[in-house]
Amino acid sequence: MDILYPRCAGLDIHRDTIVACVRLAEAGGVVRFVETFATTTTELERLSDWLSGHKITHVAMESGRRYDIAVERPPQNRTC
Repeated sequence: MDILYPRCAGLDIHRDTIVACVRLAEAGGVVRFVETFATTTTELERLSDWLSGHKITHVAMESGRRYDIAVERPPQNRTC
């Protein structure tokens, strides 16, 4: 199977938490990291930094309700 996105992440968004999984395709295999974040502004900024630190290029989000609004609209002075 071809690797389409070697540096990607998935976000499972809940009312009070976001569970993020990073998958990095590296020589010889795939490395996975999982972290849970709260849905406060400070934690959303920490999530952004965490994803940036792993040099993530693509993110997929899943939410059973409209809890993903804050994640879709990061603070004005931040880039994901």
